[in-house]
Amino acid sequence: MAALANIALNDSVPAAHTFEPAENKPGLITYHDRSGGVTVGYPSLSLGSRLPTNSNRNHKATVRVRIPVLETSATAASGFTPGPTLSYSLMANVDFVIPDRSTALEKANLLAYVANALDSTPVGDLVTDAALPY
Repeated sequence: MAALANIALNDSVPAAHTFEPAENKPGLITYHDRSGGVTVGYPSLSLGSRLPTNSNRNHKATVRVRIPVLETSATAASGFTPGPTLSYSLMANVDFVIPDRSTALEKANLLAYVANALDSTPVGDLVTDAALPY
């Protein structure tokens, strides 16, 4: 894997957001978009990898995105406005299971199919319009 570096991702506008390395554990790194300024509201991107072992000959690569949404409580009678709190989070997990025997072309095809599926109208409708898959 490459050295730890920022990752720039576009949102739906599109506007670029910079995700900075925040936590590095064996097999998992988490990046945060700190532009919102409130720690509990940082969107995150996590990249994980589990290499094949003698008992499991599959490489597992995981991509996770979490977008927290904050809300601010009403102003207290004293005139103090409390800080924002976490209301809910949107999340996505993509797990790639890649057999040790697979070729570079097969891996590239898997990535292309997933990227294109995520960019397709049916998947977009599932996510943005709560459409049914039939």
